Amino acid sequence: MTAVVAPRNLQISPNQSTYKSGNRIQCSAEGKPTPSYHWTDLFSGTIIRGAVLVISETMVDKNHTFQCTARNKYNNISISLNFSVEGIIIIMQIDVNIRITFSVFEDTMSPYAWIVSLHARSLCKLAVCRVIVTLY
Repeated sequence: MTAVVAPRNLQISPNQSTYKSGNRIQCSAEGKPTPSYHWTDLFSGTIIRGAVLVISETMVDKNHTFQCTARNKYNNISISLNFSVEGIIIIMQIDVNIRITFSVFEDTMSPYAWIVSLHARSLCKLAVCRVIVTLY
């Protein structure tokens, strides 16, 4: 006869109040059959499957509450973790002005000046970039 054990002794490692981008948080428990795991972001409801939660750059400068759940066919248990993520947010602004002048002649040979000014502003935050281009 095979022993069956609902998930128990749920642990989070490392259990800290502050993490950095790239850190990995492991959720583990005892149980037979071996439990499956998922993490739930309690603010957004996003579910991440697996026992490991990887701290990403998009989590910097925010407070988070995640819940790890260990489940097998006999039961499930959960544990919550409140933490913040340290890091530097990089905001870049690049201004570029290009002025192109040329002339167009009609039959009268009178010049027309055409001026094109391009102002491109690039705002980057955490490797997610947005470019705003204004022609005037």
